[in-house]
Amino acid sequence: MNDAFNYVAVLVSIIIGLAATRLLSAMSEMLQVANRPRIYWVHIMWILTLFIQVLLSWWVLYRWHYVTNWTFFLFVWVTIPAILMYLASAVLFPGELETSGSPDWRDYYYKNRRSFFLIFGAIAPLDIVDTLLKGKQHFFDQGMLYLPFIAVWGFGCLTAAITRNTRYHAFWSIAFPSVIIGYAAVVLLQLG
Repeated sequence: MNDAFNYVAVLVSIIIGLAATRLLSAMSEMLQVANRPRIYWVHIMWILTLFIQVLLSWWVLYRWHYVTNWTFFLFVWVTIPAILMYLASAVLFPGELETSGSPDWRDYYYKNRRSFFLIFGAIAPLDIVDTLLKGKQHFFDQGMLYLPFIAVWGFGCLTAAITRNTRYHAFWSIAFPSVIIGYAAVVLLQLG
């Protein structure tokens, strides 16, 4: 295995690990009986969805193992999605609700939706560049569903950042994880 990749992967894994820790803390807090009256199911869905994305990103990081000539640009590039996921997790779950200034997680979610969805949605177009950097063949290996998937991700998050419509947020909190799980299953089964 490439020592340079191992070196880069350590930092990226730490950042992804911090995001996963924050999201697991959120799930733990939401499971506590005392906090149940304040939870909001749409918020929980995004915590679970972001956790799935964190796991997928860590798994997909390995696709960079073949690179032998690492540059500072490539190192920064590979680190950006992990940073965005950490920032999204920090916005989605800042810690205990009492420190957020919101009476419940529903209020907190809608007050902070813009920041969360702009950060999370920014990962979508970056993924196109990331995929192209891995080579033209890797881009084509993603299949015909890749660009529509990225478009749904980006535009869906942009809409969620703009609108406060509770029906849209309920729909998007179910639709996006369904799409990402379905797409990931197809791609990971094909590519390994």
